[in-house]
Amino acid sequence: MDIRDEYFNWLCSLIDANHHRGYLELLKYLFNVEFTWQIRLDESRAADGIALRSRFVAKMDISVKDAELLVGPCSMLEMMIALSDKMETDITGDIAMGNRPDKWFWLMIQNSHMDMLNDRMFDTDLAAQHVNTIINHEFTKDGEGGLFFVPFASKDMRELDIWKQMQQYLIYLRHN
Repeated sequence: MDIRDEYFNWLCSLIDANHHRGYLELLKYLFNVEFTWQIRLDESRAADGIALRSRFVAKMDISVKDAELLVGPCSMLEMMIALSDKMETDITGDIAMGNRPDKWFWLMIQNSHMDMLNDRMFDTDLAAQHVNTIINHEFTKDGEGGLFFVPFASKDMRELDIWKQMQQYLIYLRHN
């Protein structure tokens, strides 16, 4: 198995992909699509995604030579997993609830309507449309179609960076 396959499998383990077996094609697609941003602050989301590579290298004791194969821009999958991890560890973490980055990841999949792209119904063009909707902030004012849907949002989610969208979403969840 090559290093990229090992890395992909490790990423999938962080979001309990075995429990969501029917989404392997979507996860592979997200792994192979570059995360780009329209709002400058979202560059931090890319940096967080790329930082997962160092964590993988350290945890799996990967050689420097093999680690050099994990270069390139942040993928959509890396960004979403890193964001899920930060949501859990930096903001919502609750020891009694356990470690739940997978919960946040799959909520983003659901919010963005990518949950309909299971392995039986996977369509690359449709997946690309969903990703482009997220990247280009083409979702609705309340975030529907994006990573974070906040019904009756007081702020236009299209104008917010992903971190602020996430904060609005968590505030909404706390009050509903």
